[in-house]
Amino acid sequence: MSEMLFVVNKNDFHHEDRFNGVDYQFPPGQKVMLSAEAAAHMFGLGVPDKTSVMHRKGWAFKYDPDRKTFVEDTDAVTKLKNFVFTRAKLVESPAEETPVGEK
Repeated sequence: MSEMLFVVNKNDFHHEDRFNGVDYQFPPGQKVMLSAEAAAHMFGLGVPDKTSVMHRKGWAFKYDPDRKTFVEDTDAVTKLKNFVFTRAKLVESPAEETPVGEK
């Protein structure tokens, strides 16, 4: 089983991504649980060179209207660093005998 993590988006924008057929939403300031594999794919966690991650997100370049061309987005690394990860600690407990949906 994959290690589970929490990530908090400390950017001022909502981020959406997808991994292994699952859609993820990362609202600013909200804690979201995901697998270590998903974090590596979506954010480059544990990957030394994050270039491919920034390209996949479309954060590597931005349009400069003065130059009328795309230039390197110097804020891309900051955006990526503003996703803060912590390890999730899962605790096993007995399952309730109450059928799902009943209390």
